[in-house]
Amino acid sequence: MRQLVQGLRATATARGQGRAGGRNGPLSARVRQLFRGPGGQQQLYPAQNTLAQIRRGRLLAHVQLYKSLGGGWSLTDAEWKDEAKGKGG
Repeated sequence: MRQLVQGLRATATARGQGRAGGRNGPLSARVRQLFRGPGGQQQLYPAQNTLAQIRRGRLLAHVQLYKSLGGGWSLTDAEWKDEAKGKGG
């Protein structure tokens, strides 16, 4: 699993800096090699799941920061429900 994450990071870093060797580049080949064999797909899902959780955490942190600095919604949950009922009916 550690090799998988390192390979994905290396690929993302190289692509971000414009150094990726294309579809047949050395980094892409290394990542493809990690996914070959019976355990490749079994390693892919947990890695993608972890990435999604990290992204979710970062987004939630941004929302919490925004709210703590005074931004956000001014209506309470009850007011939102009342507002929705008034517009829907």
